[in-house]
Amino acid sequence: MLTTLLQAVLIVGVALPVLLNRSFRRTFASVKRSTRWFSASLWLLIVVGHLAARNTFPFVGWMMYGSVEKGDPALYRYTALLRSGTSTELVPSRLLSAMMADRVSSKLYRQIVALHAASDTAQQRALLMQHKETLATLGRRYNEMHPNDPARSIIVSKVVVYLHPRAGQYSSAPAFLWEAIVPQEEK
Repeated sequence: MLTTLLQAVLIVGVALPVLLNRSFRRTFASVKRSTRWFSASLWLLIVVGHLAARNTFPFVGWMMYGSVEKGDPALYRYTALLRSGTSTELVPSRLLSAMMADRVSSKLYRQIVALHAASDTAQQRALLMQHKETLATLGRRYNEMHPNDPARSIIVSKVVVYLHPRAGQYSSAPAFLWEAIVPQEEK
């Protein structure tokens, strides 16, 4: 509530000098009446929508002021175990276009967050299956690009990045979360 009030005061503080400016008022008065009504209504709707913080376009739920999350951020690593017995980091941007890689990375992250937030076992199982299917698709893409040494499975691990290094360490050791099998194509 206090944030909304502060935002309203700041919006009025920024808008007031513009609205009181003689040049602006003359220009605004010279525009057709219907255009003035449309412009004023749109501006009012945008301000009210911003203050109400609705999460639909154009009223996105972005906060006007940033905030710092508590704790150290967690990153998720995907390691492909190959047929040769070696492993390699599975990086979506090396397998897909930039836009598609960003979408896939975001989807994988959202799936993990939803999985950790799920309350019942059945929901967790369903979310884990969905996550493993997404990983298998990424693994198949890797195999298309590397047919001589395809990925057999993908290991998902969690790494915590320390914002304040601990005993010279900048991150935790990767913690195993789960493994997704990559279906192999028959030749």
